[in-house]
Amino acid sequence: MCLWGQSSDNIHKWKSIIATKELPEIAQLIGHSDSLPWPKLTSNSAAGVTGKASDRPSDLGIALLDKIRAYEKTTPEDEKDSEEAASVYNNLSVGLQKSGGYINLCLADAANRLAVARLSKLLINNPALVNEVKASADSLQCISFSAPRFVQMLQDESSAGFPSMLDVAHLDAKNAKKQIYAALGTTQDQIDYQFINNQAGTSVIINNVNIGVLLERLGETEAVDQCFLAALIDFVEHGGQYKDIRLNDVRPFRAIMQGREQLYKSDLLGINHTHAGIIMTVMKQFQKDDSNNVFILIALQ
Repeated sequence: MCLWGQSSDNIHKWKSIIATKELPEIAQLIGHSDSLPWPKLTSNSAAGVTGKASDRPSDLGIALLDKIRAYEKTTPEDEKDSEEAASVYNNLSVGLQKSGGYINLCLADAANRLAVARLSKLLINNPALVNEVKASADSLQCISFSAPRFVQMLQDESSAGFPSMLDVAHLDAKNAKKQIYAALGTTQDQIDYQFINNQAGTSVIINNVNIGVLLERLGETEAVDQCFLAALIDFVEHGGQYKDIRLNDVRPFRAIMQGREQLYKSDLLGINHTHAGIIMTVMKQFQKDDSNNVFILIALQ
């Protein structure tokens, strides 16, 4: 028996679709199929699943993640393919967010990470393509969460460790993430430890619910999208060169940005403006081979 709001027949139909179709078509179907809507994938425990393994929300989520992995592995990184991949990941993320649920949010974050990574690497390696990258980035609908919105979306996960009594009205804007961690019985240090010890991958947090790690992931993705990619586009668009981004002399970076670095921020991570250090750190991450790029690995693991 399937107890999570969708018939077993629909679940098996979606598994068949994932097994037989390519990711671009799957992404379109998830976002626009009225006849066979993608299910709201809450965690197994929140769904109260008692049926066989094939009916668990996590199994459908992992099947989709496997499809994402295969698509990322086989899609080249040239301009056309990277822009198309970013669009596919964006379509997928929008549909998953619309369907709701903890597992869908994990998968949506993975898709957003890969979209942002594709465009970031394209710009880093080809600054002359800044206009093309900007056009693609402007079309993305990446997750941007205030802490209250995050709480509201996951109230149905109380049985999986999310405190249903957490009142969004009493969240302090500057300390909301800390308040959520406290309500979950965790700390920033514990979350950081889990990231360092490979406990933040998508399949890991789908199979072993970790709402604190998901919140930190969403903040990271937002920061790379808003504090790195958007700011780097602005910097290059206004004539900046990568040699001007350095820690021992931030004046060239500031001269190009003319105060616009204040526009690029992440509420979840508490970053109130971008700076040369953020740009340099993320650039170095994306210049690594994908097998050593933690931002990408977390999405695919």
